[in-house]
Amino acid sequence: MVANINGAPVRIRDIGFAEDGTKEQRSIARLNGVPTVTLEIRRQTGTNTVEVIEAAKANLARIAGQLPPMSRWKLFATNRVHLCRMHEITLHLVLGVFWVAVVLAFMRSWRSTIIAAIAIPASTIATFGMMRALNFTLNSVTMLALC
Repeated sequence: MVANINGAPVRIRDIGFAEDGTKEQRSIARLNGVPTVTLEIRRQTGTNTVEVIEAAKANLARIAGQLPPMSRWKLFATNRVHLCRMHEITLHLVLGVFWVAVVLAFMRSWRSTIIAAIAIPASTIATFGMMRALNFTLNSVTMLALC
C-alpha cells in the first residue's frame, strides 16, 4: 500500500508495477575506487538552490545516526558555485564604481560621471526587470547567448 485516499488504499499495482530483477547498468559511481550508490537531489523550479542544499545537509546530519556505520556520505553541493556567482556580482558592482571614478578622473566632467553612474545600475535593473517580466532565468539567457 502506497497511500490511503478517502479510506481507499492505493497500491503499487493501481499506479504502476514493481519488478524484482536487474536492469542494464548505464552508469557507474565509485568513491575511492569502490563501487557505490548515489542519491541525487535536484531542486524544483522556483526554489532557491542554496536553501535546498542547506536543507539537504541538515536532513543528512539529522538521519546520520540511522544509517549503517559502513556508509560513506559525501555531499557534492553546488552552493559554492552560487556563492561564487554572488561574489562576482559584488565584484562587478565595485568595478563599476571604479570605472565611474576613472571617467571622472580622465574626462574631468561631473556630467559624464553622473551619466555613467546612473547608466550602469539602471541598465542592470532594467535587464533583470525584463528577464523577470518575460520569465527568463540567467541559465536561459546564457543559453540564448550561446545560440
